[in-house]
Amino acid sequence: MKKITFLTFLCAFLTVPLLYGLSLGHSEMAYGTTIINGPAGSTSIESGLLNRAIASSTFCSTETPLDFAPPLNTSASVAVTNTTNSGDLGVIGTGLGEYVIANVIINSITDSAADRLYRLQSPNGTILMLDAANGGSDGLDVAADLVFTDLSSNDIFTWGGGAPLADYMPQGGDFASTFAGESITGNWFLIVESNPGNQAGGTVNSFCITFEMSVGNAPEIFCIADFTADSDEGFCGAVVNFAPPLAIDNEDGVLAPSAVVQTGGILTGNEFPVGDNDVTFTATDSHGNMTSCTFVITVFDVEEPVAVCQAFTVTLDAAGNGSMVAADIDGGSTDNCNGGLPTVMSASQTIFDCSDVGDVEVVLEVMDDAGNTSSCIAVVTVIDDIAPVVTCIGAPGLTVYTEGFDGATIPAGWSSILINGTDDWNYGDAGLP
Repeated sequence: MKKITFLTFLCAFLTVPLLYGLSLGHSEMAYGTTIINGPAGSTSIESGLLNRAIASSTFCSTETPLDFAPPLNTSASVAVTNTTNSGDLGVIGTGLGEYVIANVIINSITDSAADRLYRLQSPNGTILMLDAANGGSDGLDVAADLVFTDLSSNDIFTWGGGAPLADYMPQGGDFASTFAGESITGNWFLIVESNPGNQAGGTVNSFCITFEMSVGNAPEIFCIADFTADSDEGFCGAVVNFAPPLAIDNEDGVLAPSAVVQTGGILTGNEFPVGDNDVTFTATDSHGNMTSCTFVITVFDVEEPVAVCQAFTVTLDAAGNGSMVAADIDGGSTDNCNGGLPTVMSASQTIFDCSDVGDVEVVLEVMDDAGNTSSCIAVVTVIDDIAPVVTCIGAPGLTVYTEGFDGATIPAGWSSILINGTDDWNYGDAGLP
């Protein structure tokens, strides 16, 4: 196989800008990945290892896919900055608040992996060789990821062809020592060089770099215990006051009040409605670690509804019966909750008959959602306005009363009486005597 010396290349190179940003860990036990928008329409993938001592951020170029043959000269850059957290030192290193390059991932395809090289350039101008002419002729004939990390035990020189391994050490040395002490602020570039003697052609499909910052431990936050309050008179809630929690950090000590903020629930000094109300505070240390705690304020409705009665009239029907419902004697009862109305109404008597004719005192009881009750007395006037039916003795006509018995004889205790009498009646008269 012909040996290629890259120092004789024309060094026509492509530059691909790297976006930079930072995500910080949180106290919740979870792992998060979020797509965020960077400057000038750029996009980065921000991921955080939560409740860990490391904050991880991955950023990808927006100028891919990018062809690197035939020779093409182009450059692009993105201005980047580190976070505004006071503990963020913004430099490559291993100390608290410093960064390491966790990995660089390049997905690409080319007809000859041995006829291209990849370099990484820092904002300070330091260049590190990632891969120079490895992979043989078929190593990237199918698009694949090249993953470079200081944690790899694989030497890129051993890649002579076929699909690449899961990861490799950078060919020119480790990230940590190459970029030690340099600021992360500025433009990161991927430099692609192709062999001018064999323009095999190829495409960088994506280029991403992941930074990790040592952020120490998350602070501890101590919320007050859950507590209760009674509703204020005339209101379906209570004005509640409470103090913010205390937060302590291993590195920062007791956090300032400005670092402990309410992130959920109603603010102190405001009205809290009847029921359970969650209040959440979040503490943030100088490295952006966040811890949250929540307490519950339960407001009880202790105010009785106001029962208001009104008089009502019930008129008996022909059978001597009458009725009403509790709402008929409600004169506008109110409650501090439930839209101002009681939930349940009941009356001590709703059915009436002839024995109730006149004024009857009926108790109206009203109840709210909390079970509070009150009552009042209403006067119900029962009226019988149907005249009686009078049948005079001796009136014309025949009234027949019958009684049925079993058998052919009169039962014990009964007797048969025949009453004889006279009546003036002529044959042919319409009525019987």
